Amino acid sequence: MIYRNGAKTYFIMFAICAVMYGGMMGLLYLDLIRGIIMGVLFGALFTAAMFVFSKVMERKFNKMRAEISENRHIVCDGAATVTGNGGWLFLTDTALEFYPHKINFDRSGILIQLADIRNVCCKGNKLIINTVRDTDDVPFVVVKNKEWMKNINQTIEKLKEQG
Repeated sequence: MIYRNGAKTYFIMFAICAVMYGGMMGLLYLDLIRGIIMGVLFGALFTAAMFVFSKVMERKFNKMRAEISENRHIVCDGAATVTGNGGWLFLTDTALEFYPHKINFDRSGILIQLADIRNVCCKGNKLIINTVRDTDDVPFVVVKNKEWMKNINQTIEKLKEQG
């Protein structure tokens, strides 16, 4: 199952950009109508650019999805951000695997074995992973974090049942 941004996410992105940019431009030019028009245009352009970027990244990670599925079963995957680095998160039958975009400064991935996960919880739009090896939690920003948490917990339970 691939978790994608939905219409609600793009609408919120549009609204926030339109209001913020429109407000700034309205104050800069001291013209409310000009600010509203510029805000709507900027919000639409920015949201369209993010939509295109998301689709390009989905295509890019299709290749990686095929490579991973040759060796491991993928439970779910989707776009994710961790410590400011965007990329793609895969939940396989044995691990959580994060692969960053090549445009990030930090291009190191994250591999968390499911056997090492102590606790999974959600806070806001974050999926917070607590492991037995690290003292710091690993917060992933993902779409549908509660579904991610449910899938991780179910996969851990299956792993325990198998021995």
